[in-house]
Amino acid sequence: MNKYIMFLIILVISPVIMFKMNGLSLEKKAEVSNQSTEESTLVMEERVLEPVKKSVAITFDDGPSRYTWKVKEIMDKYNVKGTFFMLGCNLSTGYTDTLKSLVNSGYEIGIHGYSHKMLTKLSDTKLDKEINYTKELLSNMTGTDVSLVRPPYGEINNRIKKKYDVPYILWSIDTKDWKLKDANKIYEKVINDVSDGDIILMHETYLSSVTALDMIIPKLQEMGYQIVTVSELANLKNVTLENGVVYHSFK
Repeated sequence: MNKYIMFLIILVISPVIMFKMNGLSLEKKAEVSNQSTEESTLVMEERVLEPVKKSVAITFDDGPSRYTWKVKEIMDKYNVKGTFFMLGCNLSTGYTDTLKSLVNSGYEIGIHGYSHKMLTKLSDTKLDKEINYTKELLSNMTGTDVSLVRPPYGEINNRIKKKYDVPYILWSIDTKDWKLKDANKIYEKVINDVSDGDIILMHETYLSSVTALDMIIPKLQEMGYQIVTVSELANLKNVTLENGVVYHSFK
């Protein structure tokens, strides 16, 4: 009789025990799920720019290229952004997704002419192709208004400045990466010369430059710098970019 009663008791309480165990299991799963969500939120956290912090802009000429995406991956790894000055002759439908991804991720796109010709030696008609046509191509591909211009070789005159309603962006640190083609020397050039408000010139078309970038960024961050786009740097330094004006830095 006692065995029969015990059997009935077990039948009654077993579902209750299983329910509680399942409840604990669900709570644990929810806890893990919440933890994963929090971790994802941290990964996707937006950059916070500090006006009081030292800042520099790293810029890249002559793209898009086979290394454009690698440059983006490196900068994303350190949660920084940069400005890319593109050549019209390098644009193709194959780069549309890359350019859109850059813009959507907070990077900045600028104009470097169509064919890397010295603008000061061109007629007005040829100038329009270098500036206006490239601007149209980039704007159509990215879906944004592209206005910053970096003239090839840094050559510009009053005729060009008055002709186009755009700010002209030069640089204060030339890495000479096109000439050095040595990651360590490019790295040393930046680290030895850098100061607050600098615009750094690099080229995305050399593997040595890409390799150097992965060394430069963490060192600059260690030195207390935040790395931003040209427009972000101007804003941090309370400078309003004006059409027809040439900027070398924001010091």
